[in-house]
Amino acid sequence: MALRNPPSWLQNGSHPAENDRLTITEAIFGQTGILNFGDLKVSQSATPAMTVSVAVGRACVNGTQTSNQGHYMIYNDAAATVALATASTTLPRIDRICAVVQDSYYGGTANNQVIFEAVTGTPNASPVAPSEPNNSITLALVSVPANTTAIVDGLITDTRTPAGEPDLLAYATNVASDTLTLQGITSQTGKALKVTNQARNTTLFSINASGSITFPDGSTQTSAATYDPNLVVNAQTGTTYTILAGDAQKLVTLNNASAITVTIASNATQALPVGTQITLSQYGAGQVTVVGASSPNPVTIVSTAATANQPKSRVQYSTMTLIQTSTDNWLVVGDIA
Repeated sequence: MALRNPPSWLQNGSHPAENDRLTITEAIFGQTGILNFGDLKVSQSATPAMTVSVAVGRACVNGTQTSNQGHYMIYNDAAATVALATASTTLPRIDRICAVVQDSYYGGTANNQVIFEAVTGTPNASPVAPSEPNNSITLALVSVPANTTAIVDGLITDTRTPAGEPDLLAYATNVASDTLTLQGITSQTGKALKVTNQARNTTLFSINASGSITFPDGSTQTSAATYDPNLVVNAQTGTTYTILAGDAQKLVTLNNASAITVTIASNATQALPVGTQITLSQYGAGQVTVVGASSPNPVTIVSTAATANQPKSRVQYSTMTLIQTSTDNWLVVGDIA
């Protein structure tokens, strides 16, 4: 690739707009997407019809007609209505709601503008979304059932992504009192999260022990402790205890003068994601034995203990860690006997 001359911002010089797009937006954003949490969100019209409403906001849109087209900044300063085609009388379809940049310099259009477009899908018993136009960003997919006459929020799937590196910035949708869905991160695996408001300077959302974070691949986190760098201590004083879903990444202390049995429940009873770690510590004189539940599905435990499937703590203050290696299969490591 040749150097682009003249470079941007020469005194008394000139340069093509393409250079500005390549210079500024590539450095700042790195990829196409919206700039802030609520930008260009698609929702049902105030009076539901075969239309949708696109909120105000800004986005960075990648030019796709040539390899060095760069990104375009687009702005919407008032809610816009986008019309969809009449529904099929026999089959469902999926439509794509896009913001499309038309740049006459690259051909294919006589206009220099940005438009909102509903790209109509093909009716089919198993419909798929139509292709995305050149120079566009998909804001939502809309399910259009046969014979429908009004598009409501339940038919709209938000597909917006942030204009930043996907694992550095995400945003939430479907926010309720204890549940949110993250866009821009496909899985929980290997991710540590901090949820803030769109100004990115205060905490937006806290998750209590009964809440959950759901990722697009369907995986969930059900404990606030998952995202807390400090261990949460669950102090137990009885002679029996069953591991709960809320114990993920916690320290469970077990303090009793008599022997204590800790049972790892079946995943069907207490669902925990693969990779969960739970630490146990014998705080009293009573030795701790770890066993697996036999129903509704048997839990298999492996360890280096004398009885591999029922490891015990060695002495008072011995600590062991339970690790779920696959569903209903656990590895126990630590100061065990």
